[in-house]
Amino acid sequence: MSSHPGPLHHLIQQPGPLHHLMEHPGPLHHLIQQPGPLHHMMQHPGPLHHLIQHPGPLHPLIQQPGPLHHLMQHPGPLHHLIQQPGPLHHLMQHPGPLHPLIQQPGPLHHLMQHPGPLHHLIQNPGPLHHPMQQPGPSHHLMQQSGPLHHLIQQPGPLHHLKQHPGPLHHLMQQPGPLHHLMQQSGPLHHLIQQPGPLHHLMQHPGPLHHLMQQSGPLHHLMQHPGPLHHLIQQSGPLHHLIQQPGPLHHLMQHPGPLHHLMQQSGPLHHLMQHPGPLHHLMQHPGPLHHLIQQSGPLHHLIQQPGPLHHLIHQPGGLW
Repeated sequence: MSSHPGPLHHLIQQPGPLHHLMEHPGPLHHLIQQPGPLHHMMQHPGPLHHLIQHPGPLHPLIQQPGPLHHLMQHPGPLHHLIQQPGPLHHLMQHPGPLHPLIQQPGPLHHLMQHPGPLHHLIQNPGPLHHPMQQPGPSHHLMQQSGPLHHLIQQPGPLHHLKQHPGPLHHLMQQPGPLHHLMQQSGPLHHLIQQPGPLHHLMQHPGPLHHLMQQSGPLHHLMQHPGPLHHLIQQSGPLHHLIQQPGPLHHLMQHPGPLHHLMQQSGPLHHLMQHPGPLHHLMQHPGPLHHLIQQSGPLHHLIQQPGPLHHLIHQPGGLW
């Protein structure tokens, strides 16, 4: 290596982080001395060899102490990624949003040190690769620890969705209700982690997907805490119903009277929080299920407290 003067050769001669590393043996020093990937790359031109020889974004980072400097001293996932061509290798050569994040300690810095789903996504160009290059909601979420940060670390529905662009991918890129919900832990956070109706709906556009995209009652509720927002955050009957296919699952896909009732506080809202006869009927399609879907006398009675409301409330009352 020393027989071929170059940027690294010059850096070793003058005081600085690399000079310090060469004087004080450590992980990197040991790797250069013994046969292995890094040792091989230093002898044979390649991605790392090219980066060290041609000053660029990585060049000044190696010269000054910081997260990247620390990572270079301690072998890990990033160490392996820098050795082989790929998205990270490309990003390191071209400054962008990810570049400053790698320089300063934080969630991304931590993830780079510990292999996981994100490590795999960075190696394979795809949906995540593009958002990471340009600032936006997804870029902001990656900067701060939170539910999304945890979800990206472990394999699951969200991990799968990030690899395959779709409705959720678009919604996560732009600020809105979903963007806000993804930042805070809650029932929805749990539902997105495991496969089920909600996971299916997020992948396949439909009425609910359309309602979340456009301004309106549901969009407004998702932004402003209220009955529906509260129900989605806490585990309960609705939480269970959204997980499994059935009448409610069908209704969520097709807006109608019930959709409107769920938006406002009232008897139905209360019933949805407390399992009972109506809860059972919602799980099993039947005459009442059909009546609830269409506006009419029953629809009106369920909206206002009264005899029917009282009968539905008491155990075995209506049935």
